[in-house]
Parts: sequence; structure tokens; C-alpha cells
Amino acid sequence: MPNPYSSDLRLRVAKAVEAGKTTREVGEQFQVSPVLCLQDCIAYGKPAAVCKVNRGGYRVSRLNAHGTVLQNYLMANPSATLEEIRTWLMQTHQETLSISAIDKFIRHQLGYRYKKRSTPVSNVEKTW
Repeated sequence: MPNPYSSDLRLRVAKAVEAGKTTREVGEQFQVSPVLCLQDCIAYGKPAAVCKVNRGGYRVSRLNAHGTVLQNYLMANPSATLEEIRTWLMQTHQETLSISAIDKFIRHQLGYRYKKRSTPVSNVEKTW
């Protein structure tokens, strides 16, 4: 992934556009894509590379707030499908999430897995 433009280059691009040059002329002059530099000017009021929105990283799931409630629901309904869980979340908690987000949360945060057993489990084990 390329590095963001430096602050001084962003400042020169912004000043050139404010002086009346078109974005195409500025792009040819500085050999950059002025659209990226101008996004900061529009969004943040200044052309600083620091204002750039962070790229990548971990996003916190909206289901973190409902983790214990969801776990209790899964213990009460062990054969619930992802679509049923999604419908339950929409009706009870007004959370609209994709099936893959629900699946990822259940597997990674709650520790459930897909293993099927032919014999019943005596204690409540995290199987799904």
C-alpha cells in the first residue's frame, strides 16, 4: 500500500487549487492525484497527511454489546441457524448485521464451532 502524500505536498496542491487551477492541471504539475489531497481539504478543512483516515486495522463488532445475551440465546436454542439468529437480533435488539458478521462473532468471540456429534453431550459444551 502506498504511503500518504507528505503534508507540504498536500499544502502546495491545496494552494494551487485555491489559486484557480483545475485539479487536472495541478495533478500534472505535481505528478499526484489531487483528488486524494483535496478529500482532506473538504473533509477536515486542512490538507494534512495526519488527518488521513486510518487504513485497515481491527473493527470492533457491534455484537460485543450483546455477547452474553447472544450466548444465552444459543444455549437455549442450540440448533438455531444463522438466519434465525439474525432475525432474532433484528427483532429483539434492532441490530441489522450480515450473516458472516454474526458467524465470525460466534466463532471467534464466543468460541463456538461447527463440529457435529452423533451422541448427546452431557454438559453444555460450546458446539453449534
